Amino acid sequence: MNLAEKIIKYIKYLIYILVIAVPLVYFPTIMMPFQLSKTVVFQILTEIIFALWLSLAILNKEYRPKFTPITLALIFFMAVIFLSAIFGSDWRVSLWSDESRSLGVIALAHFFVLFIVASSLKEKIDWRKLWFLSFGTAVIVSLIGISQKFFIFP
Repeated sequence: MNLAEKIIKYIKYLIYILVIAVPLVYFPTIMMPFQLSKTVVFQILTEIIFALWLSLAILNKEYRPKFTPITLALIFFMAVIFLSAIFGSDWRVSLWSDESRSLGVIALAHFFVLFIVASSLKEKIDWRKLWFLSFGTAVIVSLIGISQKFFIFP
């Protein structure tokens, strides 16, 4: 197994972990434990995935992003969002948002980066497995919610 295959393997595992861990993570001791903990874990995992993909894209042209119409539209969208955040009334809130929402430009940039990685590796990712992991995580989250409603917290 060469270096590119190992990096792809790590990226795939991290994407699977991201799909499983982010909905399930909960740190009760921090401010806004549901939103902030999920945002932090998502952003950290996305940054690790991006760093691995960047090394892969530098080593091999095959894994560099393709400039499709949707990719160009998202690049334009991110540029407009970034400019509106910088020149808005409160650029810090626009960039980072607040703890209760956690959906500022920085979070949107992480979603964009994850899109770039996934679209560059679309043939290498087992999308069926990813869908089943996502569905299984949704079932677990649903069961946790139902159990909290009817059994654990009366």
